[in-house]
Amino acid sequence: MRTAAPPRWPGPGILVIPPLVFVVIMFAVPLVQLAQLSLRPSDAFNRLLDGFTTENFRRVLSEPYFADSISYTVVNSAVVTLACAVIAFPLSWVITRTSRRWLKVLVFMVVISPMLTSVVVRSYGWRIVLSSEGPVNSALLGLGLVEQPLALLTSRAGSVISIVHVLLPFFVLMLNSTLKALDESVLRAAQALGAGPIRRLMQVILPLSVPGFVGGAIVVFSLSMGIYVTPLLIGGVNQPLGGLRVYTQVMTSFDYPTAAALSFVLLAISLIVAGLLSAVQLVGGKRIHG
Repeated sequence: MRTAAPPRWPGPGILVIPPLVFVVIMFAVPLVQLAQLSLRPSDAFNRLLDGFTTENFRRVLSEPYFADSISYTVVNSAVVTLACAVIAFPLSWVITRTSRRWLKVLVFMVVISPMLTSVVVRSYGWRIVLSSEGPVNSALLGLGLVEQPLALLTSRAGSVISIVHVLLPFFVLMLNSTLKALDESVLRAAQALGAGPIRRLMQVILPLSVPGFVGGAIVVFSLSMGIYVTPLLIGGVNQPLGGLRVYTQVMTSFDYPTAAALSFVLLAISLIVAGLLSAVQLVGGKRIHG
């Protein structure tokens, strides 16, 4: 008598279906709806009309109010990304390579503290630090470096500092995985061949850390292109950041099509930069591995 074969398990591929459905419903569908909204015409009172038009994208790319905001946002995001890269490397190196556990835990907790703090508390903390009567201006006045308090809250410097504080943990976490995977034998071989600390850093460690830098740069640049909550709470709505322009069009002007078009332009720039950085990583990886 033949026994029935046990039912076959469909395989691990079936586990991908639930998160894939979730992504499609929560991301792809709203994105398509936003794309449709960006192509809708509107009247003088910003009421949606029937049909489709590219006028919203023309406005965003040609009118100085939006075009200058896009260029300002790109430069601001590049500065934030570069600052995060410079700060994240020594922090990630301490977290992944130091043998002192207390130091590793301390640095890690300091790095991820922005993620554990309310955005309101964090933002108003920076308002106190960067205000005219805050410790930064007080120190500058006390040292005689300035004659009157600097308007740091509404300046690009204040915007960059606050955004770096928020996004630095993402860069550190991306870089940690790469530095943790460095082969210790490669570092010992470079030292045995006479390479000093600076030469090991420039010719061995940094080239092998490119994937972490690229991943961190993609995440930080993309997030800084659309960030608006922290700059809004710190410097107000008049800063020429793309995210704040979108916020103004939605909350003040009720011009949803233009806001959607500006959002897609910022998204397109982020995707282009991500593609270029990925291409740089691919070319660099081929050179490193021969």
